[in-house]
Amino acid sequence: MSNLVIGWIGVSALFGLLAFRMSIGTALMAVSFVGITVMFNLQAAFGIVSAMPFNLIGDWSLTAIPMFLFMGFIAANTGLTAGAFDLLRVLLARVPGGLASASVGACGLFAAASGSSIATTAAMSKIAVPEMLKAKYHPSLATGVVAASGTLGSLIPPS
Repeated sequence: MSNLVIGWIGVSALFGLLAFRMSIGTALMAVSFVGITVMFNLQAAFGIVSAMPFNLIGDWSLTAIPMFLFMGFIAANTGLTAGAFDLLRVLLARVPGGLASASVGACGLFAAASGSSIATTAAMSKIAVPEMLKAKYHPSLATGVVAASGTLGSLIPPS
């Protein structure tokens, strides 16, 4: 049996297991284990199963994620985000849509400090959205500006 046929059988088995409401992770593990056993042997399948947890835990790039979230938490609770928002609101007061522009700028500054899109969006949604709603911005515009500019965290170099 060729590897391509084994692959198609594995994909079909995966969708079959998912149709029977098996959890996605369990179905993926089962299909992978059986596929490796069929393609190579049982010893290779157990070898991969025993090596995977170490490879996942030993990945140093994942250790930065909690630190970025912690930085976002610290910045939000110390008033860094509120200060950045107030500064940009004053600087952009004469620009049409200045409050929305200030929100985008503050999200950019906060994202540069934290590096996390999720932390940026969470922090700025508690600061910028109420201010925009007080200034009679439409709710969908206020939340949309913060949601869109929160993604700047993945574009700015610390991330």
